Formats: sequence, structure tokens, C-alpha cells
Amino acid sequence: MASHSIKNLGKTSTVILTILLAFSSTFLISCSKEKQAKNLVQKLKDDDESVRREAIQALVEIGTPAIKPLLAALEEEPGLELVEGVRAAFVEIGTLAVEPLIAALKNEKDDVRRVAAQVLREIKDTRAVEALNGALNDKDSIVQLEVMKALAEIKDPRSVEPLIAVLQNEELKDREKDPIGLRGFAAVALGQIGDARAVEPLIATLEDDENEKVRDSAARALGMIRDPRAIKPLMNSMSEGAVWAIGQIGPSTAEPLIAAIKKDGYSAEKLAALAQTKDERALEIVIKALKDDSEYIRSTAAEQLGIIDDSRVIEPLIAASRDRDSGVRLKAVESLAKKQDVRIVEPLIGALKDKDSAVKKKAAESLAAIENPQANESLVAALSDKDLEIVTAAYTFFIRKGQSGTEEVLIAALNEQGNVNMAEHFLNCGNTLLQDAARKWADKHGYQINKPSTGGAQPVPGPSWGN
Repeated sequence: MASHSIKNLGKTSTVILTILLAFSSTFLISCSKEKQAKNLVQKLKDDDESVRREAIQALVEIGTPAIKPLLAALEEEPGLELVEGVRAAFVEIGTLAVEPLIAALKNEKDDVRRVAAQVLREIKDTRAVEALNGALNDKDSIVQLEVMKALAEIKDPRSVEPLIAVLQNEELKDREKDPIGLRGFAAVALGQIGDARAVEPLIATLEDDENEKVRDSAARALGMIRDPRAIKPLMNSMSEGAVWAIGQIGPSTAEPLIAAIKKDGYSAEKLAALAQTKDERALEIVIKALKDDSEYIRSTAAEQLGIIDDSRVIEPLIAASRDRDSGVRLKAVESLAKKQDVRIVEPLIGALKDKDSAVKKKAAESLAAIENPQANESLVAALSDKDLEIVTAAYTFFIRKGQSGTEEVLIAALNEQGNVNMAEHFLNCGNTLLQDAARKWADKHGYQINKPSTGGAQPVPGPSWGN
């Protein structure tokens, strides 16, 4: 028995030793990866974006052992590059990071809590909901804001009551105690979640709150939820947010809007709301408003016809492009430019001779985007006439055309009426004359030309000479 006992003990000892060695090996590997992660985190501070990107990818591959060093980095007064790198790494690590990030919502450092909320917003894991609900009472208002954004993205019904509590918070109604407008953000978050329990509190806010921005946010939230109970309060409000909300609720709002217009006459708000309902009857009413005595009503009608997808709006807009008021003509030209219809070319060419500079430039800009021989000829003629207003507005067309000898007029347009966007497009278009002109323009106006670093942000794509 003794010999047998000793033999078993030997086997047990071997098994235990094997387990201890395996655990020790795993521990050493884990420690090694954590040390590697610490080194990689430091590379998130590098000026070279490609180095930062490679560090993020390596941290993601390390996974769980990278979480602790990433959180620790946020506690060391990090710069913007480091914060963004840590956030990006956490998002890529994904659900493995959720529990540590939940714990980080109680960290003493504001930056840690902010990033934790931002990442949880992107991961959208419902395990974080209760912790995020609790963080609505964070001492830092930016953390509270990030928490509301996260809850709005996760869209969990458990967040509705806590967000209503923020909306109705009496202390936050004092603007000095809520400088960034947390109650307005709470309203929008409730709208994004879309739970019907929020409708009555939002209506009460729309009707009674003293803060105009909060009322507007409540209106927009009601538009997101699209509950018919909101129609009457929104009609009574007719704020910018209410107009948008009425359009979101849809055709069911058309009837009361039409009745209100017939009873009280046109208003810009009612016309805008009616156009957004996409009701068949809206077209006739908005077109009729183009003949109203008020320039403001005619201008609003012209603008709203731009969002109505119906070929019957073209002829009324063409007529409006010749209105006696320049503001109406501008809105008509802008609306015509949104239409894919060959009939728009001739009135836009006519608008190139408008006495109002804004109308003229908008027509030129619109013609530059149209593949049409008449449109092209009209712009080429304007360049021959050295009409710098038209050339400035349509410069992308002339760059794409790439006609040798036109550079002199283009450079004159840049120097007399150009802006930084035009200069950047000249700088990157591939024509050496225009590039030199852009450099001189930048020097004259106090701009510095920066070359993008390897792997870094590239210039915004623009027109290429002759392409």
C-alpha cells in the first residue's frame, strides 16, 4: 500500500508541476504581451500617422493584455494623438474591452471616463447600459454628454426613464449650471431611442420650457419618434425644429397644415412643413405661393419646390428665376440646379446675366456641374469675355477642360475673387502655372502650404487639369 501511495503521489506531483509550468508560461506570455503593449502605446504619440496606425493594429492583435496599458495611458495627461489612438484601438478590440471600459466609467480622471463612454458608444454593447445610465450623473458635463450619445446609439429601453429625468432636471434649467445644454441632448437621445414613453414628456417640454433650444430639440425628438400625438403641439409651435418634425411624421400632417394655410394664409414655416410631407396637394399650394405679394413667401416657395421630386415644378421655377426680387431669383436658381432636367439649362444660362452677383455665381456654379454642350459654351464665352465672377464660380469646369491659354484668366480670378479652396485646387490640379499662382496667393494672404507626411492625410480630391 505504501509503495502504491508513493507512486500516486508522484503522478499527482507531476500533474501539478505540469499545470504550474503551463500557468507560469501563460503568465510570462501575458506579461510579455503587456510589456509589448506599453511600448506600442507610446508610439501612439508619434507625429507620423502611419506609425500610429501600425501601433493601433499591433495593439488590436495583442487583444486583452493591451487593455490595461491603454487605460493607463489616458491617466498620464495625454495629447490629442494619444487619446485618438487609444480610442481607435479600443474600438477595434471591441467586446473584449467592454467590462474594463464599464469599470473605467468610475475612474477619477475625466479623460478616461470620456474615452470610455465614446468607445462604448461605438461598440454598442448592451452590457454597458446600466453603467452608462448611472454615469448620466457624472460630475463632468462632457462625460455626461458622451454618455448620452452612447445611450442614443445603443437604443436600449432601460435608458428612457433616466434620460427623461435629465430632460426634466430642475437644476439644469438654470443655464449657468448647464452651459452646454445637456437637457437638449437628452431630448435628442430620447428621439433616437424612439420609445413612446418619451412622447408626453417631450410634448410638455415643447409647450412649456423656457429654453428655446431645448424646445427645438424636443420638437426634433418628436419628429424622430413620429407619434401622431405630437402633431397638434408641433403645429402650435412651428419652430424650425417643429417644421422639420412635421415633415418627418409624414402625410398625416398635411391635412391640418392645409387647413391652417386656408384659414390664416401662408407662412414660411407652414410652406416648409407642407413641402416635407410629400403630400400630392402640397405641390399646387406651394406653386401658388410663388405669386404671393410677400418676397419672403415667394422665396420660401421657390426653396421648397427644390425638395419636391416632381417634374411639374420646373416651369414654375423657371418663371421664378425671373422674379423682380433677387432673393426669390436666387432660391429659384438653387432649386433648378437640384433637378435632373434638360429644361433647366436655358434659364441657368440666362441667369449668367443677372444683375445680382449671387444669382449669377450660383448659375455659373450649377452650369459647371452639368454635362451639356450649351452649358459648356456659355461658360467658355464668359471666360473669353473675362467675366471673373463667372470664372471664379465655375473654375472647376475650366480646370477639367484644361485648355491651354486659359490660365491667365483663371489666375486673375483667383487673385481678385478667389478663396482658400480655389487656391488648394489650383495647387493640386497638375498645372504648373496655376500651382505657382496658388503659392503666391497663399503667401500674400498669410497661408502656409503643408506637404502631407508619408502615410498621412492627403489633399482633398479636386479637379485635375485636362481630365
